[in-house]
Amino acid sequence: MSKQTSVFTAVPGLYEIKGKRMAIRDQINCRMAQLEAMLAMTYGEPGEAFRNINDDLQDNFMWSCAMAIKEIRQLLDLLGQENSSDAPSLDPA
Repeated sequence: MSKQTSVFTAVPGLYEIKGKRMAIRDQINCRMAQLEAMLAMTYGEPGEAFRNINDDLQDNFMWSCAMAIKEIRQLLDLLGQENSSDAPSLDPA
């Protein structure tokens, strides 16, 4: 399996993506569930508490959400490239 380096949450080269398709799908589902729970705190009645925290904490919170989206996007791209000739091969699962 070819190495794929992440581009999310850290400097390039810090993390390496490798694993079976099922493990990558599990990670995508996990990150989506976490992101959904985080964003549920930003609107409606819970959103009032969010809007009352200081600007730096709000920015950091939203930055965390953006990083989760970048991770999900990269993992989805990795799964989608599997038929491409230059894509890393993934073990079937």
